[in-house]
Amino acid sequence: MELVNETITQETPVEMESHHGRLIADPGRDIVKAAVFNKSDAGAAPGLGFTKGVGLRSGALAMSILWDTNNILVIGTSDQEMAAAMNGLIRMQGGMVVVQGEKVVAQAPLPICGIISPEPLPQIVREIKEVEVACQRLGSSLARPFLSLQTFSFTGLPFLRLTDQGLVDVRKMSKVSLFVTV
Repeated sequence: MELVNETITQETPVEMESHHGRLIADPGRDIVKAAVFNKSDAGAAPGLGFTKGVGLRSGALAMSILWDTNNILVIGTSDQEMAAAMNGLIRMQGGMVVVQGEKVVAQAPLPICGIISPEPLPQIVREIKEVEVACQRLGSSLARPFLSLQTFSFTGLPFLRLTDQGLVDVRKMSKVSLFVTV
């Protein structure tokens, strides 16, 4: 799934390398791993995919404020950093967190249902800006990462979306395999 602009995506097939039978991110080619978890069903397997256009060169981020579902999105350059981001998100009970290595470098806690903060608006705005700056420091070329990533799995926008059910072609209203046979 490639981000075309802040909210629109497209399907972009790419060859991926595997390491011990697992596909890995390739931040040098702007390909990072992504997962969407259904936060209402802890036992459900996540939707997995890869994305191009986020621009992360290192690190990972996790957020619990996705349009229409408020599921959990984790994007990263390594499984270890993705796990660290997810653990940070769980510790603060929702919101948005950015990690580099295994260290949290920015966060915007939203502990009420993972979408609301009890803090004053100026503090929330400051924390979101810090998260966006941290994303850009890790290489993201997104002008407004918070907006772009909130819409990442929103099936009301074209064309390919990663949901907790997997990759979905919005036009055809059907799942798309992560693998293409040649």
